[in-house]
Amino acid sequence: MKYPIWYLFLLLIAILAARTSSESTQDSGTCNSSTNEKECRNENTSIDSARKDIRLVTGEELESKTGEDDSEIWLSVLGEVYDVTAGKSFYGKGMSYGRLAATDCTVCYVSGIFSVEEAAKHTDELSDTMLPGVLEWVSFYGTHKSYKFVGYLVDPRFYDDKGEPTANLVAIRKRISSIQK
Repeated sequence: MKYPIWYLFLLLIAILAARTSSESTQDSGTCNSSTNEKECRNENTSIDSARKDIRLVTGEELESKTGEDDSEIWLSVLGEVYDVTAGKSFYGKGMSYGRLAATDCTVCYVSGIFSVEEAAKHTDELSDTMLPGVLEWVSFYGTHKSYKFVGYLVDPRFYDDKGEPTANLVAIRKRISSIQK
């Protein structure tokens, strides 16, 4: 996918505006390549105090949210977990996006391969041309009226058990930021 620079700029503005107005936006998902590591990790006071109220979701908990037996349906993109139960006709078992349920499918979203193996792939396997697609999905879920932000996924690719972005997430944010310029 190739996008004109103005499209990426507008997408970034839309993401930042939506995320600023929402509680689920304690973490912008991007980091300016000129910012220092502390800023990229969102370690300033206002975000730290807000992060204390953010729920941490374990992999086991996420895996249990399949929609079966009337459970909620959760999914994750770039370590941000969303409740998509309202979209059961899309994300329920056997439905078109059912394989996205109960997992972080960051790689799946941009590769188009919806399998357990693809979901387990590390984000460093994403090419630079795939990263704008990841941003589109983060924006989609972050601004969708029916899908609610749940919390951060504790996973070595995204957040540690204290809710801090991992080195991998910081690196992917830097890559995204450098591509946006």
